[in-house]
Amino acid sequence: MNWKRFLNRSFFYFENGYRLMGYPLSVITFSTTVYYLLINNIIFLKEIFPEFRYFISTVIMLIPISIFIGYVYIKKLAWYREIFEISKERNPYMLYKISPVQFPLTESLIELLKMHDIDTSKIEKQLEESRK
Repeated sequence: MNWKRFLNRSFFYFENGYRLMGYPLSVITFSTTVYYLLINNIIFLKEIFPEFRYFISTVIMLIPISIFIGYVYIKKLAWYREIFEISKERNPYMLYKISPVQFPLTESLIELLKMHDIDTSKIEKQLEESRK
């Protein structure tokens, strides 16, 4: 593996790992900051959340609500469909399993696989569906 490819892959893995690890850390940091700098200094909020653990339990109860809001956003609202439509306008080939640019390569691959007596029926079916 060459150096440039290694760096690109390392950045991709870092980005995904940081996203997966960073979200819980950011929630903890945000919750701690909000409680100790905001709620702790405002009297009526301090009466609602006298201790940090009550605030954290409220934040944890918001997780199912957030999941429901995400579900409604993706399944029920038109906003998510519009994002997909815009993406489709910018990159029309994302709809195909095999894009027209890949047809010659796929046909060559099928010939090579047939030479080695490997079943290519699924690939040929996808190729035909993509050509329609």
